[in-house]
Amino acid sequence: MPYINALRLIATIMIVLIHTCSVGESNIPANEEYAYGFLKHIGVFAVPVFAMMSGSFFLDPKRNLTWELLVNKYCRRIALALLVFALPMCMAESFITNTGIWSGLCDFFRGHSWVHMWYLYMLLCLYMLTPLLRSFIANSSKRSIEYTLLVLFTISILFPSLKTYGIRLESWMVLGTPFIFYYILGYYLAHLETLRLKTWHCTTLCILYTMVIAALETQGLAFSQNILQYHDITRVFGAISVFLLCKRTQPNWGIASDLRCYCFPIYLVHTVFTNASYKFLGVFPSSIASPWLSIPLFTIIIFLMSLALSYVLRKIRPLKEYVI
Repeated sequence: MPYINALRLIATIMIVLIHTCSVGESNIPANEEYAYGFLKHIGVFAVPVFAMMSGSFFLDPKRNLTWELLVNKYCRRIALALLVFALPMCMAESFITNTGIWSGLCDFFRGHSWVHMWYLYMLLCLYMLTPLLRSFIANSSKRSIEYTLLVLFTISILFPSLKTYGIRLESWMVLGTPFIFYYILGYYLAHLETLRLKTWHCTTLCILYTMVIAALETQGLAFSQNILQYHDITRVFGAISVFLLCKRTQPNWGIASDLRCYCFPIYLVHTVFTNASYKFLGVFPSSIASPWLSIPLFTIIIFLMSLALSYVLRKIRPLKEYVI
């Protein structure tokens, strides 16, 4: 599926955009908050999309994915990535905040590393659930999978979304995470969906998603902060729209194929550069130009620097073979 490479590259760039907008939030001038918020929330669809891409791969019954292979290759890779990258980040943060080594170790085992590392802890849990989910997928009809997605959507997306918008519901805690839903949804959209949506329909949905974010981010709407939550309905809408647009257009970009193996290490290291710029150098997008120009510029620069570092790291054979 060549479009997955394009989707992966888009999602990686969006992750860099999110953290370009997020790390320096305390230094954002009041008159620029809208630009930062809009650009950040536009990109948050990328996180569910990553889970959906994993689901499209790991839940496919046609793939020969044994329990041993899953543990010895994929789970080990994530565990080593946490050890090699997340642990030093925890140690660095404990040094910066002068809280001590023990505090850094505790943060690592509790999953409190740098802002983006939570995803690896969550992904490791999804991988551990994969044999169970694969068995369900292989022995279920399309209608059964659709019913399961509807139930998961209701209790892990709809109910928590309604609660954040003021309609108090407590029963949704039966399944608190939306990522099992996204995981199965990725498999469904990649292999089973037969929606009568053409390319122009998907393009329209993406434009509509952008307009919804622009409206919700309007200054004065108290609930605009809710759209950053991954269980928010706008996240589902955006992730499905972008996923289906790539599936319908089938972009076969050479650059996406060439950079396929660099997306994961870029994800791991890009916050090194955002933290260095914001926390140590004190250089923020707002200090250079209008955020509408400087944030995309910062995103491109940080992406390219992360790519260069990833290239160097992949020259280290143990890292290349076992981690990245």
